[in-house]
Amino acid sequence: MDLSEKDIDVVINNDSEPLIFGRFKDEGLVHFLKKINFQHGKNFVVLHMRSPHSPYENRYAGREAEFEKFKPAAESKDRLEYTVNTYDNALLYTDSVIASMIRTFLSATQGRSYAVYLIADHAQLFNFNGLWGHNNLVLEQAYVPFIVLKDKPLRLAPVVSAYQAAKFIALDLGGEIMNPNEHDHTFYLHGNNIDFPYAYIEYQLDQKGRVSGQAQKHTAEP
Repeated sequence: MDLSEKDIDVVINNDSEPLIFGRFKDEGLVHFLKKINFQHGKNFVVLHMRSPHSPYENRYAGREAEFEKFKPAAESKDRLEYTVNTYDNALLYTDSVIASMIRTFLSATQGRSYAVYLIADHAQLFNFNGLWGHNNLVLEQAYVPFIVLKDKPLRLAPVVSAYQAAKFIALDLGGEIMNPNEHDHTFYLHGNNIDFPYAYIEYQLDQKGRVSGQAQKHTAEP
């Protein structure tokens, strides 16, 4: 399997459809998902959500009655409570969009083989050891959900690395990642800096998917 930009048939984003996404935010993805004919040929669709992203309260603005289930932002006593509550409210909005996506997809793929892979690109820190956001190189930054919904049963370890998740998806789609630098059960977490020298964390996962040993920080040299 060799996929590149030339294999992408359609790209839809905020620039190409500013009115739809400006009005419906992430629900605009459901709008375009409904237009795909999943009963014809093979389809590989990537949906990239922006919610929950800071400022979190903007993700559900105007719909506080539906999604502001945690303390309203105006009543928060400090920055931590304000940030956590608006983030949790934004997650409620995100959950509703994902549920709508899945309902739409399952309805459109009835009688056909299908797979849904749901993963986040990073976690968020809320005053974790004094750290905020997602621009910090700590292992906790990599703890995100990886959810797979398929028409056939599957077996996965309870915890996998992002690299293992990518290998699984490639294999599930009929391809294979061949990496001569791969080491069994050893994985790496990279920071934002992609220029040398850059920092990274090396860690191990045991066969049950548990982090084993002590994660080590290193600096890569050119």
